[in-house]
Amino acid sequence: MAFGGQENKRAKPRRNLYFYLKVVDSKTQEFLGRVVDLTTNGMLLINESPLETNSSRDATIILSGDLFDITMSSIEVSFSVQWSRPDVNPRYYLNGLKFKDLPAKTTRTIEQVIRKFSFEEEN
Repeated sequence: MAFGGQENKRAKPRRNLYFYLKVVDSKTQEFLGRVVDLTTNGMLLINESPLETNSSRDATIILSGDLFDITMSSIEVSFSVQWSRPDVNPRYYLNGLKFKDLPAKTTRTIEQVIRKFSFEEEN
């Protein structure tokens, strides 16, 4: 199945979140977008401008507010941009990101976020 004009090569299924978590550049604090879906391999980010394909970034996923009862207030990740395309709403872009070298603790935190804040899979 294709998404964003790309063949689906995912080892793990996408999990849509019902809270669009804020993501910022770790160094500059520049707003990069919001997480639409998340796996331990990567995420789909929506924002108002495309990210450069094949570029890499270090980013912080913000886990703020009383909604999160996990031990971290943010998740530090490194990713590469696999693809970028306009959303159905022409004001926004979807960006497919692949995580690079996640530590085991970060992977466990992402798994917690997915369990707590993703929609149930349909069978």
